[in-house]
Amino acid sequence: MRTSRILALPALAVLALGLASGSASASTLSEGAAIADAPDCIDVSSKGRTATAYNECDTSERIKFIWAFAPDSSCRSVGAGKSTSHTSSYVTARFDGIQDC
Repeated sequence: MRTSRILALPALAVLALGLASGSASASTLSEGAAIADAPDCIDVSSKGRTATAYNECDTSERIKFIWAFAPDSSCRSVGAGKSTSHTSSYVTARFDGIQDC
């Protein structure tokens, strides 16, 4: 039994290192970045668990907010020159960008 514990600890340490390095690189999304094919004319910002998209396009666009560790928002329409925001209720939420829908 003791041998299996000794072997399990290094495996857990390697797993923890892998998870830590993966989450560190994934959280480097810069302001204004987007996922998929969301138009470049939509300006995106986030602070904490609230993200805002401002539509600088000439037409209305349908977008959704993409979150890691929380559910994504539903699709919503944002008119030209208008903005929309989404706040995640999940404490673990990390904003990952927007997506066309």
